[in-house]
Order: sequence, then structure tokens, then C-alpha cells
Amino acid sequence: SASGAPERADGESRFFMLAKTDDIMRKYSAPAYDPSVTLSSFCESFRAYAAGNLGLYYDISDIRRFVSNLGVSHILVMQGMSGTGKTSLAYAFGEFIKNRSVIVPIQPMWKERSDMIGYFNEFTKKFNETTLLRKMYEAGYRKEAYITILDEVNISRIEYYFAEFLSLLELPNPEERYLAVVADTRENDPAQLQDGRIKLPINMWFIGTANNDD
Repeated sequence: SASGAPERADGESRFFMLAKTDDIMRKYSAPAYDPSVTLSSFCESFRAYAAGNLGLYYDISDIRRFVSNLGVSHILVMQGMSGTGKTSLAYAFGEFIKNRSVIVPIQPMWKERSDMIGYFNEFTKKFNETTLLRKMYEAGYRKEAYITILDEVNISRIEYYFAEFLSLLELPNPEERYLAVVADTRENDPAQLQDGRIKLPINMWFIGTANNDD
């Protein structure tokens, strides 16, 4: 198709939301780049937006640290006392860039990748897709920044549920960062799944929040 989204084969896909994303993204066009925006003006605008639109007030130095860290790494952990604005800062950033952040509340029993992206239900013969999986898939089509908030990242051991993400993010070549979703392939699977794997999008950042009292 004109937008680069291949046509799917006939038949119902086991990935309802991802297949729907394929259809939607056929009409997608990337936003225009504005070269007049500087790092300084971007941070000031973000601060003004958070205060004026969301009632959230941050010191400009905190805004600058946050934004500059996003430029250094796709993984950021914010630690502090409960109620100091860690989650709200990352949420506000998604609102500011007009691409709402995905908030993933980490659960104490999480131990594997499927807790993050979902699993295939043998009874319904459908894949139980999480919002994070759908957003990752959508980000693969788009140019905009995507923010995923791992809320209370240390409530479970991150090396269990996030291990594969961490390993992939360490690979120097972004084109090799593929995360396994299913063990097999089917003719009517979503267009961007390659051998049952999804590409970890280079335009997605993972921001973990951790409370000092934990």
C-alpha cells in the first residue's frame, strides 16, 4: 500500500488489535519536522504545558535532566519518595508530545515476558494482547516518540519480566532487536510480525519509577 503497510491475507487474525493497527496505519502520514525547535525552547514549552494544562509544576532543572536523559538512553529509572511526581512527569511528557504514555503497573508476581506483552489463549485460539504490545506494534509504523512507564519497576525482579527487553536494548544494531511473541507463524498474522517476532521500536522509551521506601 502507499503507506507501506502490506495487505493482510484473507481470514481472521489471532491478533485482533495488531491486525486492526495494520488497517489504521495505511492512512498514516508522518508529521513534519520543525527545525526551529531548540532543546532550551522544548524544555521551557514542556514545563509551561505541564503547569498550564495539567497543574503539574516542575523545576526547569528537573525537566532538563529528564529530557537530556531521554537523549542518552532508551531506559530511564526515576527513584524517589512516593508522591514526588515521578510517574506524573513521564505521563505529562506523553501528553505534551501528543502521544499518550503507556502506564504498565508492575505486579509482584510477574516473572516472564508474557506478563508484559500477553500470551496465546489455547481455549479461544486468540492472542491476549496487552496495550504495551499494541503500542510497540504501532510505534513500528510511526516516527513519533513513544513513552512506556514501568510503574513501581522494583516491585518485582526486573531481570525476570523485562530480561529480554534489556538484552535487546543492549544490541548496537537496532535492526536486530526482535522480541519473540509466538512460536509459530500463520498466513494471516499481522504484517509486521517476522517469524513470530516483533521488532523493538527505536522510537520507544522505557521509564521505570521506583519508590525509596521499597
